[in-house]
Amino acid sequence: MNKSGCYEQEITTEDETILLDVRSFGAKGDGEHVDTEMIQAAIYSCPAGGTVRFPKGTYLTAPLFLKSGVTIWECRNCGHVVIGTAAPEVCPVCKHPQAYF
Repeated sequence: MNKSGCYEQEITTEDETILLDVRSFGAKGDGEHVDTEMIQAAIYSCPAGGTVRFPKGTYLTAPLFLKSGVTIWECRNCGHVVIGTAAPEVCPVCKHPQAYF
């Protein structure tokens, strides 16, 4: 009991992690649709210590911005492929045209 008459107890919990599936963010992985925005949304939504998962499929994407402390899980045994496409004309983050860079 402390000076104010309350009981104090220190509690420690294990670090929480999360597994986010890019398809939950709208990525199709069908090799026809460009999934850049949906994949980027999954990465930005993932807290440090979390994982972004790519289920089986073929994902077309422009360059992505990664975050520290986030794991990208692409199981090579599942048969999925991530294919780069041409960079968008306008950066989805800073909105500058590619000519700016």
